[in-house]
Amino acid sequence: MTLRTLLARAAAAAATLAVTGALAAASAEAQTISACYTQKNGTMYRVGVPNTPAGCASTTHVKETWNVQGPKGDNGTPGVSGYQRVTTSPVSIFPGATVSNTITCPAGKRPISGFWSSGFSGTITLVPQANYPREYSSTEWFIRIKNIGSGTALNFVAGAICVYTN
Repeated sequence: MTLRTLLARAAAAAATLAVTGALAAASAEAQTISACYTQKNGTMYRVGVPNTPAGCASTTHVKETWNVQGPKGDNGTPGVSGYQRVTTSPVSIFPGATVSNTITCPAGKRPISGFWSSGFSGTITLVPQANYPREYSSTEWFIRIKNIGSGTALNFVAGAICVYTN
């Protein structure tokens, strides 16, 4: 797509929004709005109402008609609620060791994400090896961390974001 085509389409979209907003407010009784689109330069002009042309000014212009207000749509799917961060107690990981932890959400809630934190401000030698929901459980999140350092044991806290899903 060329820059010229892209700009023409963007201008047409902006014109459509401007025409729709201004004309819908100006003619609240009208059930539809008609306008002609000029493909050459991307402009749009209103037709079929007082003080406008009856139809498109050229056969190369494209007439469009749309409703002022569309039909009421279906209700959307309920989202999530009850956001809660659930964390473990701090766990120490010695150099070279790997620790796994499972976080269980409260009754009725499901994990949607997992996280971990060391709270350590120095060089972090903890590496996550797994961070995912348990396949056999709809309420658990699994995290496995390895300490690749050679210095001292480090603490980490694992957690999950738990929500009600409707």
